[in-house]
Amino acid sequence: MRDRDQEITNFENEKGVSASGRMERLTTYITNEMTQRKKTFSPSKITRSKEYFAVLKKLYECAGKTEADFNNMKANTSDSLDDILDGLNINSFEDLTNWASKVKRDSDNLVSIHTKGKSSLTRNEFMILVRLKEMKEKKAKPYLMTVMTLFAQDSSNDFQAKNLILEFLEIIHPNDISRLYRMLLLTLSPKKGGSEDSESESQTKAKTAVEDTNTAKLLDQIEDLKTELESTYIRLNSSEENIERLQQEGAETALIEVLTQINSRQAGMLLDQFSKSEEKLRGLTVPAELSSISMCVRMFMKTMREMFGISEVHKIGEVITITLEQSEQYDYTGSDFNDGEVKKVQVISPGWKRGDEIFSVPHVIEYSD
Repeated sequence: MRDRDQEITNFENEKGVSASGRMERLTTYITNEMTQRKKTFSPSKITRSKEYFAVLKKLYECAGKTEADFNNMKANTSDSLDDILDGLNINSFEDLTNWASKVKRDSDNLVSIHTKGKSSLTRNEFMILVRLKEMKEKKAKPYLMTVMTLFAQDSSNDFQAKNLILEFLEIIHPNDISRLYRMLLLTLSPKKGGSEDSESESQTKAKTAVEDTNTAKLLDQIEDLKTELESTYIRLNSSEENIERLQQEGAETALIEVLTQINSRQAGMLLDQFSKSEEKLRGLTVPAELSSISMCVRMFMKTMREMFGISEVHKIGEVITITLEQSEQYDYTGSDFNDGEVKKVQVISPGWKRGDEIFSVPHVIEYSD
């Protein structure tokens, strides 16, 4: 199974791709994903996806009606509607109209980029669209589906992928929603040529020779992580976008998003890396001259667990069994599931949660005895 996230990251880092080339790439991506989805999943699973999509469209339309219509819709509840309302935290008609307003704003801004170019938006408007890529899956599923649906419906006929997007959204796998959005945003507004400022990779070398080879390698790894963590903290605390977000959103929501960014691929999966280093240190006798580094790792993980209240979802190396439906809760690597099949998988990245809120899903690979 190919690494779809890495595939899209490669697209993001490409330079000099023409508009027609980007559009061709988007249509090819959607076509391949739809083919895989139809091939891998049973007709009943596809039907449930279509039912979810239909309920989501009906909910958005309900925002333009009355509170009585909304209450009537809730009275005729379904699993799909419960899942959507819970993911979006919609408890009242006012919540519904506020959500619909934001969705319409974001879809209109995507249409504006397509028809008028990125310069038609303010910097803040564009950064809101960019930040949607990092939305938590539970909220991203209904939110991004609606944004992309409205965009496809409202875009002009010269946007060649509009019908493909609508067809794909009806049957899309939850894990593919953010990927599709990233591809759409990349197609509409690619990164310009020129590399971004890279973080310095130069590290202070240990002055004392270390006889234990494993300890020496661990030292380099920890030093890299410390530098990377420091840079991440600077970006999170100083960037205008995060300051605005912390001012506008509740403290808990903001904290969860910060934790999500800390363990994102863009930040080097810092929680995973420090956790693995912590585990390695337990089995090593660390020389006295390196004790401060060992303490740094332990103190960091202790702070994250006690002050920020995070914990692992699974232990690294743990072997568990999952079904096709349960695989949606993991970053799964392995062969495709057959209908009704149960697979053994091994945890290679633990996943992280704060309370009951999982902000980084575990990465598992197919396991054979």
